[in-house]
Amino acid sequence: MATVVLMQTSNVVGRRSRRFSGTNAGQFRNKLILLGLAVEIAFSRGILYLPPLQEFRGTGPVNGHIYALAWL
Repeated sequence: MATVVLMQTSNVVGRRSRRFSGTNAGQFRNKLILLGLAVEIAFSRGILYLPPLQEFRGTGPVNGHIYALAWL
């Protein structure tokens, strides 16, 4: 789950425009994409770290250093 969210986030940031890379297209222009990214990240963190959602989805926490390494 964490890997899918990280890859989707990277893909959105990297593919923001057909003519430019995601870093050149103005990261904060599209508020709806930013909202979507925030909701997706918050939801995935909830599934990984909130006990009621962990039990419902059958997930467990990811060690912080592994999660940080994946973000790099």
